Amino acid sequence: MSSTEAELIALADCAIELLAVMGVTAFLGRKLNKAVRVYTDNKGAYDLCHRFTTSQHSRHIDRKVFKMRELRGAGVTEVHWLSGLTNPADLFTKILTRQAFETHRRTVLNLAAREGEAAAGRNWNAAAASSGDGEI
Repeated sequence: MSSTEAELIALADCAIELLAVMGVTAFLGRKLNKAVRVYTDNKGAYDLCHRFTTSQHSRHIDRKVFKMRELRGAGVTEVHWLSGLTNPADLFTKILTRQAFETHRRTVLNLAAREGEAAAGRNWNAAAASSGDGEI
């Protein structure tokens, strides 16, 4: 199996899960107004999701793995290509350099937003303490 075919199978599984989650949210009364963004770091899978023809090298792939292409054509999803360098899912699937590990860890654990909130909280606390209100 090629990496493109494996990525297409993962996108098909994602599409099936996405339909289930969308059904649950619709049942709860929350309709999605926009297409859901789905990312892949495999250029071949991205290209196959964006064209409705097959080539000599992709004819062996089962039709069932093109579910994401069908959802994209129906306007339910948007499939975007993401560089392998900026893909946070690589944290779980590849051996990374320390710099890439730290970057993806901050993204996955949402540490960049928390660090920003903590800094804003420290600034607010310092401003409140210097104003003499006494209450924080």
